[in-house]
Amino acid sequence: MADKADKADKNAAAADPGAPKKSPVKMVLMIVGALLLIVASAAGGFFANKMMSPPQDEFAGLLNPAAGTERKEEHSEHDKETAAEEDCVPVEAKADGEKEGGEHGGGGEHGAKKEEGGKPPCGPKKKKVEVEAEFATTYYDFPGTFTANLKNSKHFIQVTIALSTQYDDQVITNVKTHEPALKGAVIATLADFTDQEIVGFEAKQTIADRIRDAINNVLVKKTRFGGIEEVVFTSFVTQ
Repeated sequence: MADKADKADKNAAAADPGAPKKSPVKMVLMIVGALLLIVASAAGGFFANKMMSPPQDEFAGLLNPAAGTERKEEHSEHDKETAAEEDCVPVEAKADGEKEGGEHGGGGEHGAKKEEGGKPPCGPKKKKVEVEAEFATTYYDFPGTFTANLKNSKHFIQVTIALSTQYDDQVITNVKTHEPALKGAVIATLADFTDQEIVGFEAKQTIADRIRDAINNVLVKKTRFGGIEEVVFTSFVTQ
C-alpha cells in the first residue's frame, strides 16, 4: 500500500510542472542591459544640451583673464543701481500717495507708506553741470586824484578810480602808455555832470560807466583796442 502511495505522489508531481526556474546568467544579462540603457540615455541628453547651447569663446579667459571679472563688476554695479531705484519711491509719487491717504482714511504719511509698500522716497538725481571757464580779472589803480567842477555849479567832484580787465596784460600796458590822454578824458567826463546827477548809487554807477566808455574810446583811437570792462570808485567826494 505504501509503495502505491509513493508512486501516486511522484505521478502527481510529474503531472504539475509548476513555475520554471530562471537561469542566473539570464538575470545578470538583463541587469547589465538595463544599466547600459540608462547610461546611453544620460549621454544622449548631455550631447543634445551641448549642441543647443550657444558657442562660447574658450580662449577668452586665457587671452584676457580680467574680462570675466570686468563683466561681473559691470553687472553688479548695474544690479545695485536697479535695486536702489526699485527700492525707493519718487518724491512726486509719495506726495500724491500722502494726499490720497489723507483723503480716503489712509492717515497721511501712514497711508502713503501703506500704498507704496513702505519704501523710502528717492533722492534727487545727480545732474551734470557744465562749468564755464573762468578768466582771471586784473585790477589797476589809476594813479592820482581826479578833480573837476560840476556842470553849472560852484561845487566840484573829486574821485580816485581803479580799472579792471579780463584780457591780457597788454591792456594795462596801453593804459600806462596813454595815461595823460586818459586823465583828460576822465576829467572831461566828470565835468559833464550836474549836482543832481551825482546823487545816489545808480548815479555813481552811471558815472563809472561813462568814464569806462571814455577810456575805451581813447584806447581804441590809440591802439585799436579798448579792453577796460569796469571802473570802480575807490574814493568819491563832492564839495
